[in-house]
Amino acid sequence: MAFNVVLISTYELGRQPFGLASPAAWLRQAGASVTCMDLAQQRLDEEAVRGADLVAFYAPMHTATRIASRVVGR
Repeated sequence: MAFNVVLISTYELGRQPFGLASPAAWLRQAGASVTCMDLAQQRLDEEAVRGADLVAFYAPMHTATRIASRVVGR
């Protein structure tokens, strides 16, 4: 069974940051199933989050952190 990971960016406007691309590549190489989301471009996929073994946010600046803090509670 694959380890399910969701990596979430909140403020990148469709440009996947290296801060997500790099861990996504490492995790996939280790056999994990990785889903990346950009909340500036799409709605939170709550089903993917519920099915994840690990959820991580990429929050490189204060605005991204504020946006992420609104989603973390869900």
